[in-house]
Amino acid sequence: MVRDTTYTDDLSSEHHNSADKTCFQNRKMLCSESLTRRKFLARSGTLCMAASAFPYFVKASALGRGGVPPPSGRVTIGCIGVGNMGFWHLKSFLGFSDVQVLAVCDVFANKRDRAKGEIERRYGNADSKAYNDYRELIARSDIDAVYIAAPDHWHALMTIDAAKAGKHVYCQKPLTRTFAEGLAVRNAVQNHRVVFQHGTQQRSDARMVFGCELVLNGRIGKLTRVKLSIPSGRQIPPQRVEPVPEGFDYDMWLGPAPWAPYTSKRCSCEEQNWYFISDYCIGYLAGQGVHAFDSAQQGSGMDHTGPVEIKGIATFPTDGLYDTALTWNIEYTFANGLVWECLDFTQERFKQFGSPQYGGILFEGTNGWVFIWRNQVEAEPKSLLREVIGPEEIHLHTSSDHERDFIECIKSGLPTVAPVDVALRSTTYCYLADIATRLARKIKWDPINQWIVGDDEATRMLSRSYREPWRL
Repeated sequence: MVRDTTYTDDLSSEHHNSADKTCFQNRKMLCSESLTRRKFLARSGTLCMAASAFPYFVKASALGRGGVPPPSGRVTIGCIGVGNMGFWHLKSFLGFSDVQVLAVCDVFANKRDRAKGEIERRYGNADSKAYNDYRELIARSDIDAVYIAAPDHWHALMTIDAAKAGKHVYCQKPLTRTFAEGLAVRNAVQNHRVVFQHGTQQRSDARMVFGCELVLNGRIGKLTRVKLSIPSGRQIPPQRVEPVPEGFDYDMWLGPAPWAPYTSKRCSCEEQNWYFISDYCIGYLAGQGVHAFDSAQQGSGMDHTGPVEIKGIATFPTDGLYDTALTWNIEYTFANGLVWECLDFTQERFKQFGSPQYGGILFEGTNGWVFIWRNQVEAEPKSLLREVIGPEEIHLHTSSDHERDFIECIKSGLPTVAPVDVALRSTTYCYLADIATRLARKIKWDPINQWIVGDDEATRMLSRSYREPWRL
């Protein structure tokens, strides 16, 4: 039977429950039958440490006493960060009949009040709670899981605190602001055995996954080069200092980041302003780039390894509020000789595929090419799009919906489609790109020990100090 790569926008809970039942039957088969996985690892030459492959277990708090499902059969969730993307995902969770959102948290009073109102409209009661401090939400014993959509510089502390409290975590991308934070998050998730989902939702895009499977199963011959395109950066002039608006806890918003005078352009999530300030994010190299890196990693068979050399050039603002990269050309070289080339939009590499706004990933091989991006797969020769992936070939873990996948994994104990070890690998490309371009020199990376080789200055850039009283 030919694989169905038709995309659907049906967001009903009935569709999710039906589709993911099939997905999880398939995933259980993948976990119990190791032949395909062994073939995959042998072909890709990647390193997979057994200790991190499937470290996830269902927590008793999610299932009820003794591992027995509670009478309600519901997973209880708290949402941290409910502006823009966070509010959109909140509504997704509210659409699931087996999920109950109990609480929200945001440092903007108007955003948390709006979110609380949305919950009350959905459930027809006023039982939900709204918090300014995420630690109060995490401390609740009746919450099984948290969804985190705070700015990047908060991801580490929130995820680690949640894991220590036994909460399962869905954390938006990129994983963290620094590599050291990413390591700490991975260790916390694995040590406390909680389910983790990274917000790289392209792993739940059937067409993109099919494109990756074509590459992994040799349909374009030997993979020779991967080309990625990511949105270019932004710059704005210096901003005047403004009074902190009523109902906004600015000190809590800054959290572990350095103190800075308030201006509305610093904190807006609707316009993604904080993306372009390095105290909080690495710019679009991380904010958008992690999606491209993650899918390139998946299609290249590099989920459990990484590059050995990174070099590139970038331009940066010389004045103004923003200080992250504007344009770039970066190369990643792997131990097997494969090269990834990452460009920004100003070079218009992928307009031939009709996706200049979002870029994409182009896999080039000795016998053709495959291009993937949001609900899109193109190939040469065109006949590749009609290919059937056989039962003994490499099949990637599947999910019809990223949020639904998270809920099902809490129930089943199976790994999500975007687990924490893969999330760290994906986000590491962002860290290394930022370091190499800021230093304007080649850096060497050890993908096994996950550390920069022979460059003390670059190594120091893998971590950052925290503002008092916050500690990693």
